[in-house]
Amino acid sequence: MPWRATSADDRPEGVNRLIALVRRFPLLSVSVGVGAAAGALALAGIEPAARWLISLYALGVAAVEAVRMVRGLLSKQFGLDILAVTAIVSTVVVGEYWASLVIVIMLTGGEALEVAAAGRARRELRALLDRVPQQAHRIEPSGDVVDVPAEKIRVGDRLLVRPAEIVPVDAELASTQGDFDESLLTGESLPVDKQAGDAVLSGSVNGSGAVEVVATALAADSQYQRIVELVRDAASSKAPLVRLADRYALPFTAVSLGIAGLAWALSGDPVRIRGSARRRDAVPATDRGPGRLHGWHEQCGQARHCHEERRLAREARASANRGL
Repeated sequence: MPWRATSADDRPEGVNRLIALVRRFPLLSVSVGVGAAAGALALAGIEPAARWLISLYALGVAAVEAVRMVRGLLSKQFGLDILAVTAIVSTVVVGEYWASLVIVIMLTGGEALEVAAAGRARRELRALLDRVPQQAHRIEPSGDVVDVPAEKIRVGDRLLVRPAEIVPVDAELASTQGDFDESLLTGESLPVDKQAGDAVLSGSVNGSGAVEVVATALAADSQYQRIVELVRDAASSKAPLVRLADRYALPFTAVSLGIAGLAWALSGDPVRIRGSARRRDAVPATDRGPGRLHGWHEQCGQARHCHEERRLAREARASANRGL
């Protein structure tokens, strides 16, 4: 039977979602894949290969981040990339390759979350922009209804809003009554009843009946346009916490390196530079690798040998006492 490529429709939904995630976050996916491959190598007893795999990959990620860091420094933008690169390189240098992989996954995971949040913000902004009214139905003094661009509406213009249409500008209800869906603006799920003279916000959706309104603001000054501008500004700016972190990234990195250097100097253990509380010298060397079981056998043999020597010494002393 001739081979043919499997289409997206033939694959299970879960597989399609996984492929979409891998394509959307390739660096995070590769990091998880490297961790899985290194774990398999370590379980198979090929720990040197796992160490080299993780170390080379971590240093590659550090090199990419270092290029970004240098570009940021040249543009006088200081970020937490400095600390991330330092942490990855230091853990690889001291041989803590699993710790370097954890840092890489944290870094790539954070970038993936940032990309996801930015994508969601763009989708929300696009949805808002798609709802911006482009035309309005202006009622002329003669009574004729003329379609004009929304930006050409002037204060005092009388407008016709047909059923299920979006109110183009902030206005005042001229009809006797009307109901409007303001859920996009206020979050209120139920339609809001309006009476003649009540304010009608731009961006609200008219109900089942046509109404007339009188414009009280230009399109650029209306409520809906202000919301769009706020969302656009929020999407293009950093959160206050991120700005605070970037502002103190350089001194925080200097303090972190100082603490790490002090811990190294006081303990004499370079592993302290990664901030670990675990003492490697408290763990027997034979308890750290594939020779673990052999080391335990050696220790048990030595213990049995010492115990036998002590037993013979006690019997010799007892025999000497009986001879006396």
